[in-house]
Amino acid sequence: MKRLMFAAVFLAALAACTKEQVPVQGIEQLNGSESVIATAKDFVTDGTTKTVITQEGTDAPKFAWKEGDVIGIIPMNNETVKSNYKVSEIGSNPKQAMFDGGVWALKESKEYAAYYPFNEQIARSGDNLEFSFLGQTQSANNSLEHLGAYDYMYASAVVPQSGSAQFDFEHKISLIRLQLTVPEADTYTKVVLESSANWFANIASLKLSDGTMTATETV
Repeated sequence: MKRLMFAAVFLAALAACTKEQVPVQGIEQLNGSESVIATAKDFVTDGTTKTVITQEGTDAPKFAWKEGDVIGIIPMNNETVKSNYKVSEIGSNPKQAMFDGGVWALKESKEYAAYYPFNEQIARSGDNLEFSFLGQTQSANNSLEHLGAYDYMYASAVVPQSGSAQFDFEHKISLIRLQLTVPEADTYTKVVLESSANWFANIASLKLSDGTMTATETV
């Protein structure tokens, strides 16, 4: 008899939540705040595999916003002004949530792009935001719980209208699921992957102006 061991990791798409942060913007401060709605889709199964991959009978892992999630919103006018919006309400559809910027509000005369998860340090780096894929540790066999912190997403620029802005996020990484058959009598604590090219990303840069994500350090 054999048993199956599963592993899941994130990879920067070359074609992944932070703690709540203090707002870092200044000149966008207005009285009150408008509604910010953020929507994200599930992962989509794609590519050719040598074995059948399933996820509890579904096509791909499901996405859901959760309490404590924070998105970053940046104006697309080359100003070094950024703001963070945190989840204020999650409705019956967990893929869509309302976000609140507190004392910050968006101006209807400007375009804004958004990314997730918010990080105060990278929020100050301009158009190119740097994300790290280092430090992933799977907590259990076939567990996906650790992947949320590396689910880097991007929403293209929108112009707020009638006191509201809606961002449609897309995943900028790939979820790789490995199905390994191992002898029942043996115990394994590590899995080593080898390839002919360095195609796993350690560090990647996200360009907010067009949503391009590029690996800057690979292994």
